[in-house]
Formats: sequence, structure tokens, C-alpha cells
Amino acid sequence: METSNASGSIDIKGAANDVKAQAASGRINVAGNPSANGYWDIQTVSGSVEIFVPSGSNFHLSASNSSGEISADIPIVIEEQGKHTLRAHVGDGGGRVEIHAVSGKIHIANSN
Repeated sequence: METSNASGSIDIKGAANDVKAQAASGRINVAGNPSANGYWDIQTVSGSVEIFVPSGSNFHLSASNSSGEISADIPIVIEEQGKHTLRAHVGDGGGRVEIHAVSGKIHIANSN
């Protein structure tokens, strides 16, 4: 699935396999389960990003922003963490989720 928006919100539900979402200004919410070989590429210039995944998900996470916090309400294994960067994996790894926000928070939560 691929979507982009210059101004406004993007909401994706039931995501699996590949997702590409880009917003210049506005929040991005993605709910689903990255598959073993799926790639989620989520980018926003100004706005927050929220990812909702079920327990038992398996993926590699790479998140970065220039300003704003990066947080997770699910169990993650941190591989590398800086002030505005996070590399981690959830479960046994598997799919890849990459999130880039210039200005805005990044949050990963359980969808159950």
C-alpha cells in the first residue's frame, strides 16, 4: 500500500506486507502486522506517527526524528538508542519498520 498527503492525516488499518506513507504536514497512524518480509516506510515532515501492532509481532524497528520523543508501549529489545533515534527489534525480528519524522513524536503501541 502506498499513500501520500501534503497536508492532513493518514490512517491505515489492517496493514500487512509493504506500506509506504508520506505526509508533509499531518499525523500518520498505521495499524497492522508487518509480515516476515514486509517493509513499512513511514515519513512525515511535521506531525506525529503512531504504529499499532498486535502482541506477538516480529519486526525490526528504526525510528528517528529531529525533535520530539520516541516511545513504545510494547516490549522491545533496544539495539541502539540516541536522543532522537531508536533501533530495536520486536519479538524475533522479521519485517522492517522505518519511521522518519522531522518534527513530531513517534509512538509504537499494542493494537489488542
